[in-house]
Amino acid sequence: MTDARLSDEQLSAELKKWTGASPALHPVGELLDRHWAAAFAYARLCTDGPRAAGMLTTAAFTRLFGASLRQSGPTAAWRPHVLVAVRRIAAEWDTDGRQELLHPGLRSGDGTGGRASARLLPPPGRRLLSRAFQRVPETSRALLWHTEVEAEPLAVPAALLGLDEEDARVELRRARERLREECLQVHRELAPEDDCQRYLRMLDVTFRRGGTDIDPDLRQHLSGCSHCAGTADQLARFNDGLPLALAEAVLGWGASGYLESRAAGTEEPTAPAPTAATLALAGEDITAPPAGEAFIPAGPAAPREVTPRRPADGGTPPAHGEDAADTEPVASDGGPIRGRRAARGASPSRRRKGATPVGPGGVDGAGSAGSGGSAGGGWAGRGAWLARRRRGASSVGSGGVDGAG
Repeated sequence: MTDARLSDEQLSAELKKWTGASPALHPVGELLDRHWAAAFAYARLCTDGPRAAGMLTTAAFTRLFGASLRQSGPTAAWRPHVLVAVRRIAAEWDTDGRQELLHPGLRSGDGTGGRASARLLPPPGRRLLSRAFQRVPETSRALLWHTEVEAEPLAVPAALLGLDEEDARVELRRARERLREECLQVHRELAPEDDCQRYLRMLDVTFRRGGTDIDPDLRQHLSGCSHCAGTADQLARFNDGLPLALAEAVLGWGASGYLESRAAGTEEPTAPAPTAATLALAGEDITAPPAGEAFIPAGPAAPREVTPRRPADGGTPPAHGEDAADTEPVASDGGPIRGRRAARGASPSRRRKGATPVGPGGVDGAGSAGSGGSAGGGWAGRGAWLARRRRGASSVGSGGVDGAG
């Protein structure tokens, strides 16, 4: 089976098995083909130009590849993971001398990083949804993200997950229900008053029915309880507005701009080819553990009901943090899947122009997982390799994706 037909989970499993002794590292090239354009589109919203966006995108991928070598990288949900890595590294740039590379609205005046990190995070009104999204299985995250936020036809995430469209359709309905149930569970855990628990069932039923006929007692409670009012707003998004709400919950900064760029199909042209000098400025060590916020499930995920046709070895490592309810999925009508535009660069069948398999050198300097540092050629070798991977990609001019949204 060719790399283009492997699921993201299978590519991740191959990457996690790599020790540096094999002659080629094909999963890296295929994952770049599938997710580079989207990551660059978001990085462009966080930086002051295409050169900085290319650096930021490269740093994000390198960090996730390193996490995979340490057996802690993503499995099925590569797209949201790499976007969160872009956001997290942008916050780090604000404090390490690379402020001038960021979008002007993200630069902190005092160098503490407070402004950038605060503005990059999901807004308070979306953090319940953010936490719930982290708790659902990676398969659910991938389906929700690619269909809702990326506005892709179901065939695209189905191919990335190794599912046929009918199985993917069933899993998408389950994913929406799982996400909704996790929202209710997070609300339950954080409810400040007994009344919040008492009204939870009524809140759930009300917004399952569209939220138009609200019980007077519930309405009075919502008027005086910001916690329940916030949950009501996020439950209402399952009826209308889930794409933007989900983008805000995961991305924070630039969510609206990213959503618009994906819906309009403006992911092309992509980044200019990175050079060794550019990658040196990016300063990522593929074997160093990431710092700051991690985008991992806040608790154990529910088991998957549908197995890809060719399951990958290994799985998601145990998550750390607060416990979450192991919610069994319930079939939801979910409505018909809206018509989506044709598959874009993320589709395994649409290859980036000029993409070639990784050469015998693999990722120079990557070392084995847990080595604690780069070996061999270090960033110079990785820079040359990634430059070859991205050679021929056109740069984004001043008319590219600007603004934060």
